[in-house]
Amino acid sequence: LYDHRDESSELARELAAKVKPFIGMTEMEKSNISPKSNKLFTLSSIKQSTRALLSKGPKDGFTEEEKQLASEFWEEVTRHIKDWQMV
Repeated sequence: LYDHRDESSELARELAAKVKPFIGMTEMEKSNISPKSNKLFTLSSIKQSTRALLSKGPKDGFTEEEKQLASEFWEEVTRHIKDWQMV
């Protein structure tokens, strides 16, 4: 996910850095979360779910409008999931 040529990875990193509750709660190194971890999300899951949201393939790029839509979507989801708000 640290391949800087992959736009999906870049968008996932941006979302993990600026969207609550992803901030500080995202496992950035591994594609799974260890049992004793305090993380709730993986960078990989943010990448895959955002790609599905925007109906994009592995090599597709994103417009600024799509990036904004993804950010707004995850912020809105957070407003409706109490557990996410509690973190």
